[in-house]
Amino acid sequence: MVNLQIKQQFGRIGLKTDPFVFNLSVKQPSLNFKQRPTEIIPENSPLQIEIDWSPYRESVGFNGIEAQQRKFNEDAKLTAGQGIERRAQEGNALGHIEKSISIAQVVNNAIQPAKKDLELVNIEPARFFVREGSLKWSVELGGVVGDYTAGSVSTEFRYGKVQSYLERKPSIQFHAVGEIFDRKG
Repeated sequence: MVNLQIKQQFGRIGLKTDPFVFNLSVKQPSLNFKQRPTEIIPENSPLQIEIDWSPYRESVGFNGIEAQQRKFNEDAKLTAGQGIERRAQEGNALGHIEKSISIAQVVNNAIQPAKKDLELVNIEPARFFVREGSLKWSVELGGVVGDYTAGSVSTEFRYGKVQSYLERKPSIQFHAVGEIFDRKG
């Protein structure tokens, strides 16, 4: 008797997949402003005032050293002359006996204050010299400086893949087991 044995193996399909890749990279744009203010730099020279007091001082009697010394010499000569004149007048008064002037009267006349003459004089004013100062300025203009960096967009894209392959081949095997002829018989 013959038995037929069937051995069957089913095929198997394998799939190899690479997924798709999609990367999106965005770099933001950058815009920066810097403002520099305007600067005003003043440059000024000061006002100069010179005062010459010499005309005023001379008119009120204060002179320079040389002029003051001359004035002292003149006053000394004048005072000495007045003193000599006064002594001469006193001697003459005492020498005139016929007028019968006593020494007490001569002394009394000598100590009487002398008459002073009042004189109004013009006093010279001080002289002023003015040198005007100046005001100059320089300007450093400010401004706005901008810094711009452009943004960018970059992408990476790869298609996905699906590959199929035969992982196991299908097969059918037939085996006949047994004999067709009977030998015993």
